[in-house]
Amino acid sequence: MKASAIANRKRRLGLAAAATGLLMVTVTAAPTWACTPGDDACPIVLMMDPGAVSVTTSGELTLKRPNLAFRFEARAGQTAVVHVHGPVTKSQLPLSGPIREDASGDFNQDQPFKLPASGVYGFTLYADMMAEGAFGPFELTLTIK
Repeated sequence: MKASAIANRKRRLGLAAAATGLLMVTVTAAPTWACTPGDDACPIVLMMDPGAVSVTTSGELTLKRPNLAFRFEARAGQTAVVHVHGPVTKSQLPLSGPIREDASGDFNQDQPFKLPASGVYGFTLYADMMAEGAFGPFELTLTIK
């Protein structure tokens, strides 16, 4: 549509609105790229410094935010271990990523897990809602060797 046709259409709509006493409001959608770190759609990226074998991050589990998603990159054959210090969390961590059919899709905190393929993995830390002390600040350490 030409610019002059668009301007005429806007003017007609404005006159119609004025005649009826309607208020015209322009609504702008929120940006689609915005996300909250730790959501499934926006996991917290655990990235190690060059030459390091572990990375530590901190956060907080609350009643409004009882779980946080993380992701990391690793190579096939490496072993990953997650340790959490803080509130009571579920020991089993659901793992996503390049999992083969002969490998489990979950691993347990403080238990070495051999990664079956190279790529990006994700896991979610859950507060143990059935336990006392499930909420509060935590430190999470991921070690990959």
